[in-house]
Amino acid sequence: MCPAMTRLATRRRSRHPGWADDPVRRSCVRRQAARSLEAMPSIALRFSRPANEQDFELLCLELYKREWDMPDFQRLGRRGHEQWGIDLIGIDDQRLLRAVQCKLHEEGKKLTASEVNDTVSKAKTFPKQISHLTIATTAPRDPNLQLLAMEISASHIREGLFRLNVASWDDLNELSQRWPEVAGQFTGSPTAEQGRQILVAIDSLRSDLLGPIRDLGSVVEDSVDLEIDQAASFIEQGQPRVAIVLLERIERRYEGRLTGHHHFRLLANRGNAAKAEEDFALATRYYLEARRHSDGEKARYLEALAHLFLGDLAKAHELGVESHKVVQ
Repeated sequence: MCPAMTRLATRRRSRHPGWADDPVRRSCVRRQAARSLEAMPSIALRFSRPANEQDFELLCLELYKREWDMPDFQRLGRRGHEQWGIDLIGIDDQRLLRAVQCKLHEEGKKLTASEVNDTVSKAKTFPKQISHLTIATTAPRDPNLQLLAMEISASHIREGLFRLNVASWDDLNELSQRWPEVAGQFTGSPTAEQGRQILVAIDSLRSDLLGPIRDLGSVVEDSVDLEIDQAASFIEQGQPRVAIVLLERIERRYEGRLTGHHHFRLLANRGNAAKAEEDFALATRYYLEARRHSDGEKARYLEALAHLFLGDLAKAHELGVESHKVVQ
């Protein structure tokens, strides 16, 4: 430790007698900080929505062609032709007819139950017997529609009709993890190799961040940091809403006395809480705001993560690789 840091640590020890020399408390802080970093989940690439209906249909065509191992999977007819509520169709290796209806929705728009029922009604009029119908949409996952699809499938099984599945944009993003080179063709995202580089770089960065934890004694010993640690622990316990309330109270209680370091930790943990609640838009906003308060490795990691949530994989790749170079 340099002389300046030694003097700083000495001053802090004098303000908090016994803290810096208490191995039990220091060890507790280090373990808690380590768990906070290690608990960050593996990053899943998040792709941008296609810009138009044609690109969305082609994306679904290429994804399901690979996922179902159906090289002859194809588009049905063209606009202006009778399509019976079906855009894509093909026969799988069990000689069963699979069909897909693609529904591109504007950002924030939901797929409705009436749209689902209308698509099902049209598909029933198809001249050949369909085994599986998938409604693929850019709308977010909706548990009510999942239940509706299950109810329709159960009824159809009794009647000898097709099974129904609603594939939300969340589902299609998960499917795209297995075929990122396909998604990249229609979303402007990097290739599969670039995607792997993003994950390797950022996951490596997370590992490298664990090293400096042994030096955290002088950083986390003030009362604000300890309160933030306590609030953040609720995220690990699966109670992000409690963490949010506590973090907001800390911000109000110490208003005007918070350092840039404190602002970064408060915003970063509010982002982690939002991520735990699967509110990725809010998590992205907090992560980018936190980045303004720190130029450290963890701040760069969060900035890269924010761009992954935004679907800007090229920027995430750039940040992830550059951050990895810094810590090397």
